Amino acid sequence: MAFVLGDSPIHPLTADEVMRMLDAGIIPKDNRFELLHGMLTEKAVKGPDHCELKSRLAEWLWNPGSHRVRIEGVIRVADDTSLPEPDIAVVERADHLHEHPYGALLVAEVAKTSLKTDTQIKPPLYAEAGIPECWVVDIKAGRVRVFRDPTPDGYATYTTHGPTGTLQPLEVDVEPLDLAALFDGLR
Repeated sequence: MAFVLGDSPIHPLTADEVMRMLDAGIIPKDNRFELLHGMLTEKAVKGPDHCELKSRLAEWLWNPGSHRVRIEGVIRVADDTSLPEPDIAVVERADHLHEHPYGALLVAEVAKTSLKTDTQIKPPLYAEAGIPECWVVDIKAGRVRVFRDPTPDGYATYTTHGPTGTLQPLEVDVEPLDLAALFDGLR
């Protein structure tokens, strides 16, 4: 993705450059930025509803032994100018002490003020990395948008679920998610 300012091209930052800037202290470790397509984008302050839904998802996905649940942790994707930080990423159980995991079994974004980024910008990055599915929990609509069947150009399948019923991940061994319980108290 090429960016220009006036008639001058903008140099996109790479994931490795940003990691080196973090290590050197140029970017503070407690930053509120996310690298997407070479640009450091500001992350919004999370409201209580966002935090609660994220916690409900993490508790539901918790299954010691079979996988690891990362909350707002960086994952590596094929685009070397992006380091997305999904709200929830379910990754293979492994040692990620020295390197962020590449890809995930499932990513989930909780969206209230970030719906456009979470539904238009991030899913193609996740699909290109081969992540089997991306869920976007739309707080305002009380729905979960599910992107599946990754291709190099994005997800081939898109469905919407909720506010009732259940939803089952493809690659994560957990009980089906009760959507009414997930969205309980929002309206």
